[in-house]
Amino acid sequence: MLPYLAMSTSNLTDQSALLAIRSKLTFDPTNSVLGDNWTTNISFCNWIGVSCSKPRQRVTALDLSFMGLQGTISPHVGNLSFLISLDLRNNSFTGSLPHEISRLHRLRVLVVQANQLEGTIPPTLQHCQNLEILSLAGNKLSGRIPKELGFLPKLRMLYLGANNFMPGEIPISLGNISTLQELSLPHCGLTGSFPYALLNPSSLVLISLAENNISGSLDDVDICHYWPNIQIIIFADNKFSGQLPSRIDQCRELVVLSLSYNSHTGSIPREIGSLHNLEVLDIGFNSLTGSIPPTIGNLSNLKTFTVQYNNIIGSIPNDFGRLSNLQELYLGNNSLTGAIPFDIFNISSLQTFVGPFNSFSGTLPSSTGILLPNIEFLLLSNNRITGAIPAYFSNFTKIRRLDLSQNLLHGAIPMSLGSIQNLQSLILAVNQLTGEPGVDELRFLSSIFNSSSLRVVALSGNPLNGIMPDSFRNQSYSSQSIYAQNCQIKGHIPSSIENKEETQTRTLGTLGYIAPEYGSEGKVSAKGDIYSFGIVLLEILTRKKPTDEMFSGELTLKQWINAWIPERMMEVVDSGLLSIEAGRDVNFLGSIVLSIMQLGLECTLESPEERVDIKEVVNKLNKIKLALLHDRTIGV
Repeated sequence: MLPYLAMSTSNLTDQSALLAIRSKLTFDPTNSVLGDNWTTNISFCNWIGVSCSKPRQRVTALDLSFMGLQGTISPHVGNLSFLISLDLRNNSFTGSLPHEISRLHRLRVLVVQANQLEGTIPPTLQHCQNLEILSLAGNKLSGRIPKELGFLPKLRMLYLGANNFMPGEIPISLGNISTLQELSLPHCGLTGSFPYALLNPSSLVLISLAENNISGSLDDVDICHYWPNIQIIIFADNKFSGQLPSRIDQCRELVVLSLSYNSHTGSIPREIGSLHNLEVLDIGFNSLTGSIPPTIGNLSNLKTFTVQYNNIIGSIPNDFGRLSNLQELYLGNNSLTGAIPFDIFNISSLQTFVGPFNSFSGTLPSSTGILLPNIEFLLLSNNRITGAIPAYFSNFTKIRRLDLSQNLLHGAIPMSLGSIQNLQSLILAVNQLTGEPGVDELRFLSSIFNSSSLRVVALSGNPLNGIMPDSFRNQSYSSQSIYAQNCQIKGHIPSSIENKEETQTRTLGTLGYIAPEYGSEGKVSAKGDIYSFGIVLLEILTRKKPTDEMFSGELTLKQWINAWIPERMMEVVDSGLLSIEAGRDVNFLGSIVLSIMQLGLECTLESPEERVDIKEVVNKLNKIKLALLHDRTIGV
C-alpha cells in the first residue's frame, strides 16, 4: 500500500497546483479551463491542455496557448515538479513571471511570449539547467536581461524581443551557451558595440538584433567563420556603420540578410551573388553607393530585394530577369538610370515592383507576351519613362495600385484600365497623356468612373483636351476620389464633379477622400496625396468607406476610428483581415494593425504641415514589414 499512497499524494500535489493555476484566471473566452473540464470529477490528466506521464500520471506538459486567457500566473506552477514543457503564449496574462518556476528542474520548454507580463526576468531561471527553449518575447518586462541566462548549458532558443528592458549592452555571458541555435533580441533597448562573445556559439542558425542601438562595423567581424551554419541575420534598424560584410559569401546557408535602416556605406559586395539559398536581401535605408552587382541575378531563390533610399547608380542588371522566384523588388529613391529590363516584366512570381524617384528612361515593354499574373503594386513615379501605357496592363488582374505619375508618358489612356477587377489606385498625373486620336469624347473616363474597385484616380497635369462623355449626365461617382486638374476637360460636368475654375480646369472627387485644404484653397499637393493614401489605408483596415451612410452626418471615418482605438481596436478591424492570419500571435497581430491604423490617422491630420511626409510613410511601412518578417522567421 505504501507505493500507492506515495503516488496518490504526488498526484494530489499536481492536481492542487493545477487548481491553483485555474483560480488565478479571471477570463476564459472558450471556457476551456474555467468551464466544466477542469474539475475534480475528471482526472486532471484528461483536462484540456494537460499532458501526463503514463507510468506515474504526473503532469509533464501544460499547454494553454492561444486561449485568450486573462489573469496572473500562479506561483503554484512551481509545484509541478515533473513539468517538462510550459506553454502559455498568446494570452493576456499580467503580473510577473513567478520565480517559483525556477524550482522546475526538469523543465525544457518555457514559452510565455505575447502576454502582458511585467517586472523583471527572474535571475533564478538559471537553476532550470535542462531548459532548451525560453521565449518571453512580446511582454512588458523591464529591468535588464539577466547575465544568469548565460549559464543555461542546454539552451537552444532564446527569444526576449519586444519588451521594455532598460538600455544596456548584450550580456557577454550569452556567448557561453555553446548549444545556442536561435537568439532573438529585437527591440530590447540594446546599446554598445557588437559583442564579440556572441561569436562563440558556432551552432547559431538565427540571430535577430533588430530595432536596437548597437553600433560598430560588421566588416570587422568575420561572422561566417564563427557561424558556419547561420541562416537568418536580422540586424536592421540599428547604428551599424562601415561597409557591408565583405566575406558574407562564406555564409553558405544564409536565407535572410536584413541590414536596412543603418548607416552602411560603400558598395554592395559582388560576392553576395554566390549565396544560392538567399531568399531575402534587405539593405535599404543606408548610404550605399556604386551599382547593383549583376551577380545578384545568380540568386535563384531570392524572393525579396530591398535597396531603396541609398545612393545607388547605374542601371538594373539584365540578369535580374533570371530571378524566377522574385516577389518583391524595392529600388526607389536612388539614382538608377537606363531602361527597365524587359525580362523583369516576365517574372511571374513578382508581386511588388517599387522604383520611384530614380531616373529610369526608355519605354515600357510593348510585347503582348508580357505576363505579371501576381503583380499587386507597380510604382514607377518620378522617373523619365517615355512611350505609351501598354494595353496589356489590363491583364494584371491582381494589381491594386498602379502609379506612373511624373514621367514622360504620352498617347491615349487605355480604356481597359478601368476594367481591372482589383485596381484601387490609378495614379497617372503629370505626364503627356491624351484622349484617343481623332475622338473628341474621353471615352476612357466611362470605364474608370464605372469601376467598382477604383477609389483614387489621379489624372492631373495631362493634356487630355477632350469632352466629357454624354453618358455622365445625371450620374454620381461618390465612391471615388478623382483628380483631374489642368486636364482641359470640356462638356457637361456631373453635379458630383466639382467645377473649380472657369478655364475648364476640373477636379473630380468626393470630400471623403480629398484633403480638407483642397476645399478651401483648391490646392493639389503631395500632402494632399498623403491624406488620400491615409483614408484608403483606413478603408482597407475597416472595410468602411468615408462615404458610407453611417458617416453622412457629422461623424467621419477618422472620428469613428479614434473613438474605438486602442482599447477596442479589433472591433473596428475588418474580420476578413484577421481570419487570414488565423493561428498567428494575436497580440502581435494587434500591435501591427494598430501601427498601420495610427499611420493612417497621421496621414489624415487636418493640417497639411502636421501630416507625415512620404519618406516617413515609407519608413514606417518598411518597419512594419520588418516586424512581420521577423515574426514569420521565428517559431517555437
